[in-house]
Amino acid sequence: MVGVAGVVLWFSFGVLRGDGDDWARRGAPALAWTGDRLFVYGGAPVPRDTETARAAEPLGDAALIDPGSGEVDILPGAPFDRALAVGPAAVAVGDEVFVVGALCREPEDDRGCPGGGYRAAVYSIPDDEWREVDVPDPLQLISNGQSEAVGLTSDGRAVVVLGSREGFGAVANRQIWTYSTAADEWEILPAPGALIEGVCIAGDVVVVGSGLLPDEAAGVAPVLRVRALDGEASGWIPTEPAQAVPVGEAANLTCGDDLVLFDDGETVRQVFDFGADGGWRAAAEAPGDDTHASRLWTGEEFLFLDPTAPNLAYDPVTDSWRGIEGSAPSGVNPVWTGDAVIAWPRRTDTPVTFEVTTD
Repeated sequence: MVGVAGVVLWFSFGVLRGDGDDWARRGAPALAWTGDRLFVYGGAPVPRDTETARAAEPLGDAALIDPGSGEVDILPGAPFDRALAVGPAAVAVGDEVFVVGALCREPEDDRGCPGGGYRAAVYSIPDDEWREVDVPDPLQLISNGQSEAVGLTSDGRAVVVLGSREGFGAVANRQIWTYSTAADEWEILPAPGALIEGVCIAGDVVVVGSGLLPDEAAGVAPVLRVRALDGEASGWIPTEPAQAVPVGEAANLTCGDDLVLFDDGETVRQVFDFGADGGWRAAAEAPGDDTHASRLWTGEEFLFLDPTAPNLAYDPVTDSWRGIEGSAPSGVNPVWTGDAVIAWPRRTDTPVTFEVTTD
């Protein structure tokens, strides 16, 4: 079943500038929604004609942007010796924002930012100031590490994926950490006993997916492992395998409030419901055969977003799809504000926002 959106609006922020043109053009920054403004840190500078993206050093400044007016409030400098490598994690925690990522080392040859050790900091919106966060010893041993924001628990802990990229690769080295800005406490979650091919958070339940990547020879179907963070966690609890084996090259795991959507970027889409009568079920076939770079949960629908393909919405209750006509091209790191999408479409300095309204 496919419908068309009732009311969908979008507009571009335009080229954002702070006072005195100090806010540089950029692509792929870290984003976090603070409740009324968009927190933006770093990103890749838009290369000049004489340089390549690889040779350009990432930006290390931050701002709060009003999506209504496009006003840019440039923040004080973050407490890092150099910029963080492209792809740090940012999580809004009340009126603060937690940022963690790999620090850039001195440039080597044509590399503008060889990744160094982890650094972390918290920005306070009411105080308009940063405070540096001490990184745990195990993380200090990692160079050129990965960083991915997962979400926030009900008691105010940021959940992030960190870990080395070396050895057997990023997927094999993923670790799930929490950080409490109020208590200044880190915690690493026990290993789930399988590769962390995907991770998301549904309320206070962390969900890890394995078997998300194609392995048809072995007939491996996706399995979820869940761990509650709202009390004394008893360990990771596995689900039954999904009803289909992935064939696509993507491993997309997106949490709703009490359900999880897995899709392989092609034809396999499976929903797992945590309810008493839940479990795995196949999602309705999506219209078209486009691939999408990003997914968001709105509280009612899963949005499938992309810079080049038509944006779609999937309702897991009615098991139906609809096209979001008039929506803007969306990037790989979109943010949901509660009624609108804010996205930075790949390597461009022009972020966009569009409302998503259902009948």
